[in-house]
Amino acid sequence: MSTKEQSDRTILYLEASPDKTIIKLLFQSGKIISGSCQGMRSQTETLLREIDYLLKKGKIPKTAIVGIALNVEQNSYTSMRIIGTTANFLAFSLNIPVLSVFSDDHGMIFKLFSKKTFQNDVVPVYKNEPIITRSKSRF
Repeated sequence: MSTKEQSDRTILYLEASPDKTIIKLLFQSGKIISGSCQGMRSQTETLLREIDYLLKKGKIPKTAIVGIALNVEQNSYTSMRIIGTTANFLAFSLNIPVLSVFSDDHGMIFKLFSKKTFQNDVVPVYKNEPIITRSKSRF
């Protein structure tokens, strides 16, 4: 890896919908490495593996990630909980900030991360109430 690539700031971007999770490594230089996890059921099992795969593909150490951008606009309840928990866990374990964003605009995300004040974690905002029903009574 060249010196320029080593100093290129990297942000992990996560966005989920009911049918897939989009994962991108955004580099300040403009480069993007992207992948996805298909299906809500597999998100919990494959999200961390896919992030690890993209880091290895780009030859980027986990310590090169300077922040996590979590798109909170198009998420279903379950998807938001999965990627929100994952983002907060990674941010805590890597000691980096995590921010809520409403777009994958590369320049805007890096501008947000250039500010020096951050919350410790992202609190999810759900667009709908969860669909939870009562179980049928056997009596």
